[in-house]
Amino acid sequence: MWTAATALVLGTGIWSMHFVGMLAFRLPIPIGYDFTTTLASWAAAVLVCWFGLTFVLVPNPTASGILVGALLMGSGIAVMHYSGMAAMEMSPSIQYRPVLAALSVIIGIAASYAALRVLIGLRTLTQTFTKDVTAAVLMGIAVSGLHYVGMAAAEFPPYCVSRAANGFDQRQFIFELVVTVLAVLGAALSAALFQAREEATFRAMEQEQRLSVTTSRLAESEQRFKAVQDVAVDPFFILTPESDGGAIADFRFSYVNPAALRFWQLPAADVIGHSYAKRFPTSLANGLFAMYARVMTTGEPATVEQEYVGDGISGWFRISCVKLVDGVAIAFSDITDRKRYEQALRTSREELRRLSAHVQHVREKEKAHIARELHDDLGQQLTALKMAASQLENTARSDGAWPPQALSDIYAMIDNLVASVRHIAANLHPVMLEDLGLIPAIDHLIDDFSARYGIRVVRHIDQDAINFNHQCRNDIFRIVQEALTNVARHADASEVVVEIAREDSHCIVRIVDNGRGASNQDPKRSFGLLSMRERATMLGGEVRISTDSGSGFAVTAILPLSSLQAE
Repeated sequence: MWTAATALVLGTGIWSMHFVGMLAFRLPIPIGYDFTTTLASWAAAVLVCWFGLTFVLVPNPTASGILVGALLMGSGIAVMHYSGMAAMEMSPSIQYRPVLAALSVIIGIAASYAALRVLIGLRTLTQTFTKDVTAAVLMGIAVSGLHYVGMAAAEFPPYCVSRAANGFDQRQFIFELVVTVLAVLGAALSAALFQAREEATFRAMEQEQRLSVTTSRLAESEQRFKAVQDVAVDPFFILTPESDGGAIADFRFSYVNPAALRFWQLPAADVIGHSYAKRFPTSLANGLFAMYARVMTTGEPATVEQEYVGDGISGWFRISCVKLVDGVAIAFSDITDRKRYEQALRTSREELRRLSAHVQHVREKEKAHIARELHDDLGQQLTALKMAASQLENTARSDGAWPPQALSDIYAMIDNLVASVRHIAANLHPVMLEDLGLIPAIDHLIDDFSARYGIRVVRHIDQDAINFNHQCRNDIFRIVQEALTNVARHADASEVVVEIAREDSHCIVRIVDNGRGASNQDPKRSFGLLSMRERATMLGGEVRISTDSGSGFAVTAILPLSSLQAE
């Protein structure tokens, strides 16, 4: 209906422009217009405009559709123009210059295409007046350009006459033209107004229906919200802000659920519509009021856990706040029992750690006591056994009654027993160097060794080379201790050099004495080295022994750093 009304108005407007232009045309002879041909030209204009508009008055017209519509409309204007010219019934007939006549048709089609493109391209603009004026100007160019170029293309032969001039009343024709145009425009306007009214009524009904559905949904949502809040366990309330010069000066309670009223032990009449700051002034001091204002201003939700003491309330609470359209919603829950449990749990864990440390300390003391007893008692017995073996060796050598191989077997058995005792003692009580430190422990060992045996000790200890974990530091300490014990028992040295250094990827522990250079196969001399070998082997290292008759005895333990993990 809209397309037909638009075609009627547009076609009539084009046709009216043509005949108003023709009435302004003057020839030196009387001119008239045949009614039937004139009416046919009007019908052609309306019909072709209707065809053309059907291609473009769609939601998403294509480029080809716009082009076809422009061809139809431009051709329709040309048909209307030249049929209107034929209504004069000139004799001899009007002649047309081909170039100008073709140009007039091209102008009509091109201007129609431009007008339709502008109409389609400007649909998204809010300035409807600008869109309409632009399209109308282009369409006016199409009609007037085609008309006047077509008139310029017309050639009237000499002594031609208009057969339609007989009985033609120009004033009556103008009157009839005006009446016809007004009637057509009035009918189109009436149809448009009727359609607009129908559409407005339809849109109003749709809007009313949508409003009714929305209202119903809001009512259902409100009922669900109220039902949820009536059975909610956690308190919940909604605050509406009150501004003072742009800043939030206070909040008003707009909703409070039953759980909050029960928690505060207040009736709804004493809360709804009242000032939040006056009801809960403590929130101004503990930062809750500021948090609500910040959420209202920034729109970012916030959650805190804090203690609230005041306004008749005492305890820990988890408080969450989110922004609404016209306020903030706050939900809080009492977490006092949870906080007490967490505190009790922390206290229990601390007490458990303290008791565990105490038990470990007692166990270490017991292990140390057992290790000392094992080392002292068995050490004395092994020392006595070693002295007996030495006396037996002297006696056997003097009378030749004891085979040397038997002595070697006895010393080997003693070495195995000593190694086993030391291994058990070391596992029971590793030297506790955590508090003392490795260097002070070795210094103490050296000082005790020098005082007991009167042997001077020279120290060369690299701090970086011994910065390892406690167990490995214990191993280094044991190696030095066993090496010094070996020197004290089996050497006549007056000076010992203790070196601890780092070479590439190894830690080097070296003990050198200036005593006699006995063979490293000497049973007495090698008696205390078995444990050192075992300890170094366990760490992936090795023990090297070098002797030089008359120049001393050297023990070197080489320990890989990969097994001595840094602390």
